Amino acid sequence: MKMSLKDWKVWMRALIDGLEASLSAADAAPQIAKLTALRKQLDGPTVARHRKRLEEALDALVESDVALQIASRRCLRPRVQEAMQKALVTME
Repeated sequence: MKMSLKDWKVWMRALIDGLEASLSAADAAPQIAKLTALRKQLDGPTVARHRKRLEEALDALVESDVALQIASRRCLRPRVQEAMQKALVTME
């Protein structure tokens, strides 16, 4: 199923907000600045090619920064566990 542009923007903003909220206060300033710059790119019109570049930029940013890797685990682990539980319930 293809995600609409509006849904994709909501999803990306929620992901970036979740990463920002999961950052440690001790080392958050440079990462927050990078995430804010990425969030601003969501405001403009986007086509599929632009969306892919933004997704790749977010992936590269998380892969290149240990603090963001830790924040991504904090942010995504509960979502993945919830999705797995729902999938198990659906399969039963």
